[in-house]
Amino acid sequence: MTEQTFNLKGGVLIIGSLLWQNNVGQNNNTIRLDWRKSRLDIDSSIGVKVPIRYGRLSSGGIYTMTFANSCRGKNLGTAFVVPFQSNPITNWTQLITEASELSRAEGMSRTFISSNGQRQPWCILGLLFNKNKVAPSDRTTLSGLWQQELSKDKDFTNFDADNFKHGNEKPCILPDGHLNIPWTIPINNKDKKSLEEFDFFLATATLPNENIYPSIKKIAISVNADNDRKYFRNNFANGITTFQDNRINKKITLLHDTNKQTADGRKGGS
Repeated sequence: MTEQTFNLKGGVLIIGSLLWQNNVGQNNNTIRLDWRKSRLDIDSSIGVKVPIRYGRLSSGGIYTMTFANSCRGKNLGTAFVVPFQSNPITNWTQLITEASELSRAEGMSRTFISSNGQRQPWCILGLLFNKNKVAPSDRTTLSGLWQQELSKDKDFTNFDADNFKHGNEKPCILPDGHLNIPWTIPINNKDKKSLEEFDFFLATATLPNENIYPSIKKIAISVNADNDRKYFRNNFANGITTFQDNRINKKITLLHDTNKQTADGRKGGS
């Protein structure tokens, strides 16, 4: 059977540590650094506005980024789209190769779904189409193939897209693996034409794992405790931000000054 051919420009929508962290996990490796060097055209990155916020508490007690459809208008965050070095994507095998390499860089062991110890999916590789460029027939074909890949995962039957949201939000991913967010908006108008040249993005959708989104104070407390990975600080320094970042930074400073005064008071009274 002859493989169907395409002519697509693709890239990765990066909303977190894939942009700046060099290793995966606690090991002394360079998996993410090597991935960026070998698979991505980092020099052609485009800053974009996307619906993101800190919504997932990691096992290490760090609040990490999630897509959130309640973030609209002035509440959009900023992230980056980065093209593949291998563009154009001309067949399904090539697209799956890029997805597999992204999965490895995410620490997902080349799977499309990552699950916890109870086999409940918490991280899904998603596909986002530029509907202004990709014909409906091609979107239908690619969507079907993408869902087939998802369904190969042992935990696919446990994947419930409705879990990937809070409250009355629309879930950030659909049962077929489509990212359920709008096409990205460039931060700078000069990038609008370049952004519209993309046909699709790959990205990872993560599960918000608390009952509600964390308060500014809870996020700030976790940032002050994060002396190793420095997730929030590295995101902010590299241009990955949310609508809450200014308030988070003010609270971080306030908590730090309060803790310092308390510590100094204890020393003075000793």
